[in-house]
Amino acid sequence: MKPRGELSREASRRARRGGRASAAELITVDIGNTRISWARHRGGRPIRSTVAPRATTAEGLAAQVRRAWRALGLASGSQIAGVVISSVVPTATAPIAAALRGKSGISPQIFPRDFRGCLEVRPRPARRVGADRLANALGALSLRASDAIVVDVGTAVTVDLVRADGVFEGGAIAPGPRLGARALHEYTAQLPLVPFVRARSPIGTSTRTAIAAGLWHGYRGLVAELVRQAHRGAPAAQVVVAGGDGAACLRGSGIRARFVPDLTHRGLAAAFANRRSSPR
Repeated sequence: MKPRGELSREASRRARRGGRASAAELITVDIGNTRISWARHRGGRPIRSTVAPRATTAEGLAAQVRRAWRALGLASGSQIAGVVISSVVPTATAPIAAALRGKSGISPQIFPRDFRGCLEVRPRPARRVGADRLANALGALSLRASDAIVVDVGTAVTVDLVRADGVFEGGAIAPGPRLGARALHEYTAQLPLVPFVRARSPIGTSTRTAIAAGLWHGYRGLVAELVRQAHRGAPAAQVVVAGGDGAACLRGSGIRARFVPDLTHRGLAAAFANRRSSPR
């Protein structure tokens, strides 16, 4: 049996070549707190994607699967090699998986539960680490063989460090800008709900523009500082930014970063390719 560190290095190497593992088609699904994104892959590369707000009932989720199937250009009976689901909403996982099983004729695989050995996860308990964070880390490793600081700004802000040898060290989590804006509105008597958009000035001249300034400049500062702190432990790490508001938070910050909107789906595809190429 290979030592654990060697297994992690091997997983990292397979992640980098995962995009060339197979020309078969794969469907990946990322179930988030507020939305679900879908991607269709051919030859290890995403060729089509769609995203929609997440439904909250089993019937609504099944309907979303049908709509996504059409949006991805698929038909009933389409030949699919695999379906991989990443979910941070346990109650949504089973309805989505059942509907996808009906459409594809195969049982979806759940990441990371069904993909042992893709990463060595240092935080404990490992099973409580968000599937999206691990998928993003694996996606970053598939881009380049180096340490990576992985940034995702959605419902939550996550800034994580993954080593080139496949060790997920952990990271930082904070409320996302839209969640922060909603909390400010819902937990005060008079403050309005303000969108997270570029503020015209750092000094607001009304309540709305003051909130807009606080959200825009505050979150840009938050994300940039978390990245700088992570860099202290990994000075040579590349910074990889997933979808959501990460690009808005880091562009113009002076931090060199690579923006990969489909990073989560690339990670799920790499996990699938790793498993298919691993000896049984």
